[in-house]
Amino acid sequence: MGRRALALGSLVLLGAGCESGATTSPGAATSPGGTLSNAPGSASASSAGVPAPAAPTGAVQRYGGVIEPASSVPLATLLANPKAYTAQTVTTEGKVQRACSRKGCWMEIGEGSDACRITFKDYAFFVPTDSAGAHAKIQGKLDTRQVEAAAVAHLESEGARFNHKNADGSAVEVRMIASAVELVR
Repeated sequence: MGRRALALGSLVLLGAGCESGATTSPGAATSPGGTLSNAPGSASASSAGVPAPAAPTGAVQRYGGVIEPASSVPLATLLANPKAYTAQTVTTEGKVQRACSRKGCWMEIGEGSDACRITFKDYAFFVPTDSAGAHAKIQGKLDTRQVEAAAVAHLESEGARFNHKNADGSAVEVRMIASAVELVR
């Protein structure tokens, strides 16, 4: 395949898939691209926002920045009182229940209805679309927001679940905007 065809194919890939997962402020960079690393300080970018292939069982996959040393807050504690943690960078862990089936631009961690959607800071990295079942360690900031009905429907089309939807189809959710993610399978 020639360079021109390859470049054109890359542009097509960049335009495909989910765009609703963006959690950027106006003017922020939103170029997607994941990183995979099995050792601190090493990173290789996946091409054109396509999630990197899954690592072998037990390997750590790292996306975004490096998780800074900090005490971990149980996910149940964060979900029980998200306002107490809104202005802080927190680290938590949980089982990945599901991930965006189109691009990997979000995932949900937790158990049953005690779950949190994870999006990625500045829409700068993604996780593999087959991340469900992995154990995730996440560092980021909590955000509670009203999700409009159209966005709820879009996320549900990618596999998301909303346990407490309003009559108009909108929902309020606690979301973590991750700056760093580690997945272990």
